[in-house]
Order: sequence, then structure tokens, then C-alpha cells
Amino acid sequence: MSGSGPARIIGLDLEPIRDFRTEHTRQAGLYRALDATSQFDVVSATSPRTPLPILRLIQLAYIRPGRARWRQRSGLSSVAFRARTLSADRILSAREDTFDVVFQVGCTFAPGRWQRGRAYTQYLDCTLLQTHRYWPAAASHGTRALTHWVSMERDVYQRAHHIFTMSEWARRSVIEDYGVGPERVTATGAGTNLIPADDDVSAQTSPIALFVGREFVRKGGPTLLSAWPAVARDVPDAQLWIVGTRDERRSEGQITWHGGVNADALRELYRQASVLVLPTMYDMSPHVVREALGYGLPCVTTMVGGIPEIVRDGVDSLLVAPGDGAALAAGLSALLSDPERAREMGRAGRARVLRDLTWERVVERMTPHLLSAAGRG
Repeated sequence: MSGSGPARIIGLDLEPIRDFRTEHTRQAGLYRALDATSQFDVVSATSPRTPLPILRLIQLAYIRPGRARWRQRSGLSSVAFRARTLSADRILSAREDTFDVVFQVGCTFAPGRWQRGRAYTQYLDCTLLQTHRYWPAAASHGTRALTHWVSMERDVYQRAHHIFTMSEWARRSVIEDYGVGPERVTATGAGTNLIPADDDVSAQTSPIALFVGREFVRKGGPTLLSAWPAVARDVPDAQLWIVGTRDERRSEGQITWHGGVNADALRELYRQASVLVLPTMYDMSPHVVREALGYGLPCVTTMVGGIPEIVRDGVDSLLVAPGDGAALAAGLSALLSDPERAREMGRAGRARVLRDLTWERVVERMTPHLLSAAGRG
């Protein structure tokens, strides 16, 4: 389709979105950055939701021992994929004459009949095969189920006008595991929704390590807890703040469990902390790392997934091997005991975020391909 004026984009997102202009979901800032340009008009961003009765039937059909495994298998089943695809098709059909290109986040559904019609693009943090390979607990498909899902996933990738990835790590999987031509896959990186003004960055007045993550085990929480006593011996006044986990734990001594917090509370925690610690066992392109860097916090994190593309080891962060408690403790102790070094690394990280890791920079990298998909290029 060709035309004049801004290219009209409709977003299909993994997360529930009511108003991308005011919300703080992971990709809300991207939609705002697209909409702010003269070249694009984001007419809508929403999430294909499976009707509750159908969702319950799917969950019943895939019931497994253990709540987490049951929810994971039902959500990543081929039946759930098709149900979300029908929902996406209904959304697009209702808005048929209002958009030029579909912008789909993730690949847990297809864009309905638009898969064989109007152009669509995709934005990915990883592929299912990567999750199955590096963290099988989150993609515990049997051989037959995995083959079926990957077949559906591959078909969506193959038909997309262009695919954007948050990392070169994810880009390689799309090309090597799914056979998509390299010219149709671009690693754009990702931005952050929480970039403070210069006078709101971390003050780093106390040695506070901040952990942010909902999936405590996958994010390396057990490794952190095992490493902390060594940090406490090296830096007696150090504190560990843990945010996001739903585990019911009692705060004691140097460890404080904050549980889930809203965006305003998280901003304040970033301002008070001096180091972000994320010893994740498997990750794609964690937004929390970019957020922390934007607040002037150096990170002690692991060399997994797309993380080495976000941070610079020894410059703005320290990278350790996943599961290596001794290295994690050493890295935390080094930064918590040397506030000047931590501040210097934090300044380097913030400068890089402002220069390279904003949603505006991501939009610049996406623009020619989105215009082409919309018939403007």
C-alpha cells in the first residue's frame, strides 16, 4: 500500500496496554517515540487476549503438576497460539481501514489473515528455541509440541516484512535457527522508559545493592543470597534491597525485601542505590539494566543473552559467569567499597544510555524498514 502522510501503525503487544501515552509497560516508550515523529502515527497499541472461558479450557487441557509449569505449558501451547491469533485477527479486522502496517511484539501469536495480506513487522527479545536451549524450565515442550510450535513461529517470521530484535544475540537465532534472510532482520536494541533528569540520578551516599526481578530463581536470586555473606564481611555497612519477588520473606539485618513496587517507588530506589545486581541465569535484554544505567548505577550482572551488548565490562558494569557466587561477591564488594569507582562507572553508563539506548535511537534504526512496510519507502 502506498500513500502520503505519516505511516499509520497498529501495535500488537504481549503486555496489556490501555493507553501507551501514559502507561509504563515495557514497550510503551517505544510507541510514544514512534508517535512523536512526523513519519509515524500510532493509531493503537493493544494486546490480543484470549476470552476467559477459552483460556480456562486451554489451561484445563494442559494441566501439569506445579503451578508455574502448568501456566507455562498452557500459555505456550499451539492451542493458545491459535486462540491469540484469532483475537489478533479480530482486532485488526475492526480497525482495517485505519492502519498501514502491523507492528507485532513477540511471537506467541500470528497477525491473523494479515499474515498473508497487509505487511507486518515484528520486534523480538528472543526466540522460543533460545529459551528452550538456555532455560528449558520456561519452554519445557516435548519433542512433538516443540516441533509444532517452532513450525508456527518460523512461518510467522518467514512472512514478516521485517524483523527487529533487541540484540544481535536474538538476531542470530532468527537467521540461523529459523532460516530468515539476514537482510530482513535488524538488531535495533531497546530503550528505557525511566531516564531521570541530571539532578535525579543516583546520589550513592550509602553502599546499597539493588536487585530487581520478578522471577527470583531465573534472575539468580539464590546465587545472590549465597554470595551476600561474603559481601557483608567485606563491606560491613552494605545493604541489599530486593524488589519484585513474590516470595514471602522477612527482612532482617542487611537484607530488605521490598516486594512489588510501582514505577514511582522504583525510581526512588534507583536514586538511593549505588549498584544494581542482576546475577541472572538466563535473560534476553533486561530493561532493568538499561534503567539502572540511566540512573547512573553500575551493574554487576552476568554474561548471558543480550546483556553483554547492553553493558561494557569494566567500563560501566562488571560481568560474571552465571551461578558463580564467588565472582559475584567479589564484584559487589569491589564496587560497594569504592564509591568513587562506582560513581565513575555510573557516569559512563548514563552517558551511553543517553547516547545509544533510548527509544528515539531505536526508532531511528527501525524507520526505513517500517516506512518500506507501509509502502512509503
